[in-house]
Amino acid sequence: MAKHNCYLVRATPTSNSTTPVASLIEPFQLQNYGNEYAEIQELKSRLGWSSAVEVAKFYDHKGTDTWYHYVYGQPNGKKEGKSKNEAVSRAGHHGTDIYGDVAVIRSGPGEGPSEEQQVFTASWLAKSLDFYKTNDARDVFAKRERSRFQRKMGM
Repeated sequence: MAKHNCYLVRATPTSNSTTPVASLIEPFQLQNYGNEYAEIQELKSRLGWSSAVEVAKFYDHKGTDTWYHYVYGQPNGKKEGKSKNEAVSRAGHHGTDIYGDVAVIRSGPGEGPSEEQQVFTASWLAKSLDFYKTNDARDVFAKRERSRFQRKMGM
């Protein structure tokens, strides 16, 4: 399976798939990965977005606590009449609804993802999003942050 450093998660299905979340995911290789300002400029330029901001973060389905999925989106998606992005709304740590297409990368506090972990498959992302069908996003985020903090403090 091909690995990329970024994926778009569409607010509405773009293809037929046996896994509904998987049908929403498209590879989107960021040329400026690792530089937040440049990432934002690239998303705006390539996707025609007027702005791009963090709309969510969510951890993966395997228990990782050294990095998370960082989600860029358009802050005025609802006002602009965009469809609700159900998959990312469910996974996002803020517990708020997200509207429109989003771009998902791996990022994190402190150590963040290793160079090898910066690229991942669409299947991995789909599994991580599906994980939040049965797990509370805010609870998972709080537990992983606590685990990361305790490890950092030597606890």
